[in-house]
Amino acid sequence: MSLFLEEYEKLRLLGKGSFASVYKVRHHDLGYVRAIKVSNDLITDENDHAYRTFLKECRVLLKIGNGCHPNIARIYQPRLIANKAIVEMDYIDGMTLSEYVSAKGFIDMSEFRKFASEVVGAMAFCHADLYKFLMDPEADDLSSDPTDGSRYLIDKEKEKELIAKYCVNHNDLHSNNIMRRNYDGAFILLDFGLAIQDNHCVKSSSRGDGAYEYCSPEKLEGNGITSASDVYSLGILLYEMLAGRVPFVLDLENNGLEKARFEVYTKQLNAVPEPIEPLRKAAFEKANPGKTYIRDYPEELDRIIMKCLSKNPENRYPDAKALLLELNRLFAACDLSVKRDVPALGTSQLEAKISGLERALESERKDNDLLRKQLGSGVAMQNDCRPISRFLWFVAFAFLLVSVGVSFWKYGHTDYWRQSDGTFDMYMVAVGVVSVFCLGTIGFVRRFNSVLWGSCALIMMIVAVMQSLSTFSIGWKLGLCCLSAASILSLASAWLSQMIRRPFSGRK
Repeated sequence: MSLFLEEYEKLRLLGKGSFASVYKVRHHDLGYVRAIKVSNDLITDENDHAYRTFLKECRVLLKIGNGCHPNIARIYQPRLIANKAIVEMDYIDGMTLSEYVSAKGFIDMSEFRKFASEVVGAMAFCHADLYKFLMDPEADDLSSDPTDGSRYLIDKEKEKELIAKYCVNHNDLHSNNIMRRNYDGAFILLDFGLAIQDNHCVKSSSRGDGAYEYCSPEKLEGNGITSASDVYSLGILLYEMLAGRVPFVLDLENNGLEKARFEVYTKQLNAVPEPIEPLRKAAFEKANPGKTYIRDYPEELDRIIMKCLSKNPENRYPDAKALLLELNRLFAACDLSVKRDVPALGTSQLEAKISGLERALESERKDNDLLRKQLGSGVAMQNDCRPISRFLWFVAFAFLLVSVGVSFWKYGHTDYWRQSDGTFDMYMVAVGVVSVFCLGTIGFVRRFNSVLWGSCALIMMIVAVMQSLSTFSIGWKLGLCCLSAASILSLASAWLSQMIRRPFSGRK
């Protein structure tokens, strides 16, 4: 493999901008893997103006990135190789925050808290704690603590002076400058290429650059950049993590770049962001079809984010350290509330309990969906079966009524009743009247169980048998038996239709 810039094996291109390109490389001799930033322009020698500007950038980046903060990518000594200015930096195996939010669709609160703690914490280090790593006891006129020689006497005024001296503002915070590492899910802050220290921008010509969706109003208007400007961008990132999108979207699909930027510019200066909860609800229900969103974050968080997004810098948190303290206070209060509700549960037990409840809720949801479908089908089937059942009962009742009526008429208009065997016919008519009464009762009071339906059918069968054994002529016997048989068959069909709809109608 041919070497890239004399020392490296080029693995792949990570990104390319107007000033430099970034590659993933392996050092040919030492074998380590890193990313390197390589200037696009050729550098004639170390006195080249472009190289001196490049070194100026790296100077600030080295101060920040090597400050041992775990969520800030480190860079290493810049060099000039093959007429290219290069600097090595940590290679982060993962995806940008923009890609991660797009892929997930909905960020749960545990991930939000991790992001807030790590990214806001990284900026709090740059805004308020970097002096602890960079201060020079002699240059900063610090006195040692007489009781502890490893410490220095720093009062409030001195601390304020040191913070102002060493504070670094990122000036280009957006979701493509933050990586989520695949290995442990950590969020890593990148690219301080527009960083400002001691009120001087690393790239003085780029003070107005940056992603418009994340720029503070004062930056867009070309006014002074302060730590509060980074707080505004952090507020947009926090908003994006909860809502699934930034407050003011750069609409390139319907507008050209300049028009889209102008619209975002106008909104950043004048418009109030939409409430977060409806957007979070929509993101949740899109990512979890069939589930209903239940608010999962405290209302106080809305207030904190909207304070970050105040148009006037004086109304925001002064720096990321103040924002971090406010978030930590809120998260601690939430944790305390949970512990009060479940004092006997440890963290692992609580997570297991929550997981179990989520599984139970999911199971209940599936059961409810199935029951809803069954009920819907049952109602339709019940509506279909009811008129059929009524019609069949009416047919059965009509046949039986005619059969018993003819039997009664025939018995009353002959002299059979005077004969000894006419008594049998009288019983037949009496049983027929009982069967008509029973069938009529079943028709008007439909909640009888199958035993009563069967008993009614049995009485009707007895009527038919008695008719076949009556002293009537063979023609009358056959006709009456046919009528009774038709009545019994109709009754049986009506009963079957009742049985079909019973599981759904709830009738016994």
